[in-house]
Amino acid sequence: MAKKVATIDDNPEFLQLIKDILEKEGYEVVCCVGSLRAHETIKETRPDLILLDIMMPGRSGWELLDILRLDPDTANIPVIVTTGVRAATARLRTQAYDLLKKPFDVDDLLAKVEKAIGKP
Repeated sequence: MAKKVATIDDNPEFLQLIKDILEKEGYEVVCCVGSLRAHETIKETRPDLILLDIMMPGRSGWELLDILRLDPDTANIPVIVTTGVRAATARLRTQAYDLLKKPFDVDDLLAKVEKAIGKP
């Protein structure tokens, strides 16, 4: 069975790009537009890894990450934060598995995903 990656971002084009790249490599990808239903989707789909945008309207990625870390069902899922904001680096060290800076390099994305959960 392919390893599953959940991607959460408010930009549908970014989600489609990530989905296309990871599915081509053999990963199963679940996309969430925005963060409001993301917690429920993650609990339902049980991904092996989460790619989480930080800057989103409604509920920020940091708020969602706090919720995920407090829930025993999702607390141990590795999270790679995706952002173009440099300020994310300090907080990242305490809560997220890794950081993927936007715009990203495809090889960097694949290396981080493989490091977190292995090959599909």
